[in-house]
Amino acid sequence: MDKYRLHYLYILLLIIFPISLSGQIKSEKSRIHINNIPEKKPEVSLTLHQPALEESRVFVTPEESFDLAGEVEGFKKGMIVHMNSIPVENMDGNFFWQNKVTMQPGSNSLNIDILQGSQVLERYHYNIYYTAPVTNLADNTLDPGKYYALIIGINSYPAMGENLENAIGDARGVYDVLVDKYTFKQEDITLLLNPEREDLYIAFDKLSKNVKENDNLLIFYAGHGLWEEDTGLGYWLPSDARRENRAAWFPNSSLVDYLKAIKSRHTLLISDACFAGSIFKTRSIFDDVSESIEELYRLPSRKAITSGTLSEVPDESVFIEYLVDRLEKNKDKYLPSESLYSRIRVAVENNSTTVPRTGVIQGVGDEGGDFVFILKKD
Repeated sequence: MDKYRLHYLYILLLIIFPISLSGQIKSEKSRIHINNIPEKKPEVSLTLHQPALEESRVFVTPEESFDLAGEVEGFKKGMIVHMNSIPVENMDGNFFWQNKVTMQPGSNSLNIDILQGSQVLERYHYNIYYTAPVTNLADNTLDPGKYYALIIGINSYPAMGENLENAIGDARGVYDVLVDKYTFKQEDITLLLNPEREDLYIAFDKLSKNVKENDNLLIFYAGHGLWEEDTGLGYWLPSDARRENRAAWFPNSSLVDYLKAIKSRHTLLISDACFAGSIFKTRSIFDDVSESIEELYRLPSRKAITSGTLSEVPDESVFIEYLVDRLEKNKDKYLPSESLYSRIRVAVENNSTTVPRTGVIQGVGDEGGDFVFILKKD
């Protein structure tokens, strides 16, 4: 009887705990453990101490050159560091440094390799954008044309009962910095405070008649905005807007129609309300950017910078705060809008819940150029 009991127990164990060819018991727990072995960490890694480069972000610098310094973690004898396929000039143990790394105007690639003999152990790639000072526009190689602006700020929403407190102040702040620091003349700026829907159409009609093909147009909006995810439609809400009736809403489609009709060389939209969907093509900062300010200015552009992707943005706008601050503190004679965006993006992300966006407004004539802010002469 004991013999049969043992045989039965043995069969039962085979069913519950299958025996491998090696004779070791393989439990479900052991298989889970094997399938979830953590990815093997690299034997060596790179830490940069100067400058603060990140592989996922573009490093923007107004300086033609910079000093590079870092160290190799997991360093072993015989390892070397290459920068763009050339050995670094100075290396002391696991520390290395390179003096006066020179950049070309525009986008630059920096590849740093850790090698053991001829074998590349790890490779790191960084993008650097050098905002080189230029003088070619000042030499009249191109006619800069006039700089027009339509600045809209709406606090009062009597029919909605949802007033804002800061939109008009934000609009005035943008107006003041454009007039004080840049080549915008007061007579070429339209400042609309608490406009109704009809006022917006009148202002855009006027621009479509006055703005010429060599001119530049900046459109700024601060006020309520709505984005309908199910319909893919976005709206600005003028002062006479009602929640339950769209008759007084200003749709993005009307804005796009006006952008087609206004024959400016460059149009830049800056909106502290949602402007998204199929009409807004986002792109990585500095993709396909020309290296020359003159080339940026020569090619037509239709671009937008917005405060974020939220359907409604906060009344107290960190986005506008940093926008005005960067415009006020800018010392570059020529400031492309994409450089302006790069200066505000990180600050806005670090100090608010919104993520600013920049991109091309589709289907209205963008050819790869950019809106260029020009400082007034002293």
